[in-house]
Amino acid sequence: MSKQVMPSDEVPQGATSQDARPQLRLTPTRRGKAPIHWADLDAQGRKEAMVGLGLPEFRAAQLSAHYFGHGLVDTHKMTDLPAGVRADLAQFFSALDQ
Repeated sequence: MSKQVMPSDEVPQGATSQDARPQLRLTPTRRGKAPIHWADLDAQGRKEAMVGLGLPEFRAAQLSAHYFGHGLVDTHKMTDLPAGVRADLAQFFSALDQ
């Protein structure tokens, strides 16, 4: 979220003269793509994501059961998943899910 800027009589930061005016930037800043969320993937995409992490396809069904069935997003509480991969699986859940 951007900070609201209120008009003022102060000289703009970095100005070289007293009568300088602020430079407006009318083009939006470019941001990268949003991270892929588990809910954005279809069933085949979830399986491919697991294979991409070096896990068997059936892990997709386990992760989906936790997320869609129980509303669980904390991968460390998903005890039927190997402890060594739980942190890697957290990438599919946003901080907003917490």
